[in-house]
Amino acid sequence: MVGTKRPPEHAVRVTLYPREELGKELLASHVEEHRFPMPQAKLDSSGWTLEPPGVQALLEKLRRNGVPLGEYAKVKPFRGVLTGCNEAFLVDQATKERLCREDPRSAEILKKYLRGQDIARWAPEWAGLWLVLLKSSGDQSWPWSNTKDSGAAETIFAESFPAVHRHMKPLEEVLRKRTDHGRFWWELRSCAYYELFDRPKLVYQEIQFHPAYGLDRAGYFLNNKGFLLENEDPWLAAALNSPAMWWHNWRYLVHLKDEALSPAGDLELL
Repeated sequence: MVGTKRPPEHAVRVTLYPREELGKELLASHVEEHRFPMPQAKLDSSGWTLEPPGVQALLEKLRRNGVPLGEYAKVKPFRGVLTGCNEAFLVDQATKERLCREDPRSAEILKKYLRGQDIARWAPEWAGLWLVLLKSSGDQSWPWSNTKDSGAAETIFAESFPAVHRHMKPLEEVLRKRTDHGRFWWELRSCAYYELFDRPKLVYQEIQFHPAYGLDRAGYFLNNKGFLLENEDPWLAAALNSPAMWWHNWRYLVHLKDEALSPAGDLELL
């Protein structure tokens, strides 16, 4: 009988030391009480997960049996509107009412929008905020769309929406310096999915301190701190808001300042 020499299975001792436990007991005592072995074979180039064996087993079970969000929903996430100058494009209720008093046509391009903080669990909570939706001439046919001269185009813009033009004119220099404006300085950047904001959808925060996935059936727009999925499945919203999902995401997603999580555009949540 021929034997082969097998390399020893090394293990290291690991201790998780939560920030909230700092100062409650001596470090040595905490390490002695909470340490656990971690096989060195698990510390490979694919990434380390320094969790106790029970936690690691549950994570592996969820990943083995779960369905990735992108595969289940069969859609991809889209970010909210990037303006490049919020002062020009994002207005409050008082400004919206003033613009509409000065020119009733302003209402045609004013849309309700949500900030990330307005996206609550289950349903959003609109805070009375409005987006000046001046799409790029590349996406929308405007009275000035076929005008090549920028000065002539601005004259037509001022005649078409005089109140909005007066609102934006003091910010012209800032608006011109944007790297993400449309054909003209008063327009938003080109966007291929504007129509999705008008449809029923699932919306979620870019920065989360707790599960914050809501169903929007009112057609809100989002700023750049929110994402949308073209899906209104209540079961999906329930799964994303569940304690089990938060438990998983806490160990999977990027941690930001103050331990906030950022799902951003990640469809591999589970």
